[in-house]
Amino acid sequence: MNNPIVQLKKGHKVAFYATVVTLLLTVLKGIIGYFFHSDVLIADAFHSGADTIAVFASAFGLWLASKGKSKRFPLWSF
Repeated sequence: MNNPIVQLKKGHKVAFYATVVTLLLTVLKGIIGYFFHSDVLIADAFHSGADTIAVFASAFGLWLASKGKSKRFPLWSF
């Protein structure tokens, strides 16, 4: 059986990569939309930006959860 901390760290890594990919997609959509004067593509870039924030929040949450217990926060559910 895998250690829950190891699984959380793997999930954090995947979420971090997903954040980078969605950020690149957001920038690419914004640039292409700007150069081709496409309001729809620019709006979609803003939508992808919101997705980037959500994926980053999940990456941050997984990182925080993978910290484990400490002297200051001794309660750990695993």
